[in-house]
Order: sequence, then C-alpha cells, then structure tokens
Amino acid sequence: MNAIDGADADAIRAHVARVTSSELFVGAERLCRFLHFTVESKLNGREADVKEYTLGREVFDRGETYDPRLDPIVRVEARRLRSRLAEYYGGPGRDEALRLEYPKGSYLPVVSGAIARTAGSPAPSARRAWWFAAVAVVVILVVIAVVAVPRLMPAPMVAPIAATSIQPNDRTLDSLDVALAQAVDEDLANQPGSRVIAWPEIARHPEMRGSELRDVAARLGAPRLLLIMVRDIGEIRRINVFAIDEPEGRKRLALTYYADVSLADFAVQETYAKRIVRDLGYSGQTR
Repeated sequence: MNAIDGADADAIRAHVARVTSSELFVGAERLCRFLHFTVESKLNGREADVKEYTLGREVFDRGETYDPRLDPIVRVEARRLRSRLAEYYGGPGRDEALRLEYPKGSYLPVVSGAIARTAGSPAPSARRAWWFAAVAVVVILVVIAVVAVPRLMPAPMVAPIAATSIQPNDRTLDSLDVALAQAVDEDLANQPGSRVIAWPEIARHPEMRGSELRDVAARLGAPRLLLIMVRDIGEIRRINVFAIDEPEGRKRLALTYYADVSLADFAVQETYAKRIVRDLGYSGQTR
C-alpha cells in the first residue's frame, strides 16, 4: 500500500520540513526542490506531473530543448536524493516515525513507518505544535542565510581555466577544454554582478602548467577557479566543471554534462557555456 495516500498531509509536510532543515540538506537546494515537488504532487493527486521531463523543466530549470536522453540530471539527482535520505534516516532522523522512500525506477515518493494522524484523530499537543513552529522558523532563517545574505556580498573574482592547461608539461593541451573555458569566460563577462578574469589575461600565463591550484589562483588574483575538462567516452563527450575556492582548495560544486554532438562547433560551445553559467547560478545574479 502506498502509505502517503492514507497519511495525514500536515504530518508529511512537517516531516519534509524536518528533513530539509537538517544539516544533510541545508545548502542542497536542488535536492530540497526535488523532494518538495514530488511530495506535493503526490499529496495533491498530480502523479502524472512526476515524470523525468517535467522534473527537468520544473525542478532543474532546463529549457525547452531539454532532452532527458542527453541530459541525465534527473536520474543523477534522484540517486543523490535516495542516498541522502538513507544517510538522514541512519543518523539525525533515526527516530523519525515516518520514512520517505523513492523506489528505483520511480520518482514518486512512498511513505513507510507509522501512519500519521488521520482525520478525526486527536490534534497534536501544544508542545508538538510549538516544535513544528520552531522548525518553520529555522527553515526560514536557513533560507535567508543561504539565499539572501550571499546576494548582499560582492561576488568573488572567478577564472575559468581548462583543466589540461595546468597539467604537467608532458601532457598535450586539449583544444576543446580551452575552447569551452573561453566560451564560459565570455558568457560570464556578460552576466550582471559577475567578476571574471578576462580570457586574454588567463591565456598569457603558460607557466601555470604543472602548478598547484593555489598558485594558479594567486597568479591570476582569482579566489575562485572553474576547472573545465572535456573527455571522450566512446562517441560521447563528457564535460566536467569543478568550482573550487582557493586557497582552501574546497570544491563548491561539480557539474557533469554529456554531449553527442561536436564540441568543435562554436554554436555548441556557446550553448554549453550558457548552461554551465546558468547551473553555476551566475545568470542574472551575484554569487
């Protein structure tokens, strides 16, 4: 039995609020959106909306040309969500009466564990209601801290560089890495509030090859690096983008794309550059 249909909607929403306000989910905005969208769709009888294409458009902001066969973002994030939920229920959420699960091959949530209070059952105690209110306040404060505060701070200087351009001198330079890094640099330069090292300045430092990341960041005067790597997997090209803050060396974000078209085409490079800039959160905003 799909227990979400017989469980009290308020109890399920309160459970989702506790999950998304936990340390495992704070900052994982896309996973939280995935969770909220699928749960609300199920609670409101909109199971037909929970399909890979719809999730790609509504949750992950893919455009009209989004093709799930070429862009596995929904499948990748679904695996991350299952893993993160398992970690939550094995740790901070071990005492939860409910469990949200996503069976493999499905994006519709299933609730297991104790069935929540149904219509006609006693109302929660004042203490429990107060606890839920406190959780809501925490969620609001977290949203403010994660979304609003960073927008008030100046964006750090960023430098898109081809991963092969900092490899040891005996490695050949991958022209597609370089071309895509240049396209990303150009698109970033057109975004309001972004601060990016001009590509000619990056290109005039061949001595970066074989250098440590913190040395590259120091030489360019850019505390944030975007390492861009293009690799062939048979007839498919895999694009990896790593956003790294130096000198800490902390990876903020990793993006992966798969392309079955030629990246030597300028129009294709521009298309992927715009997707990368958008997915990094630079389109029209300061980060």
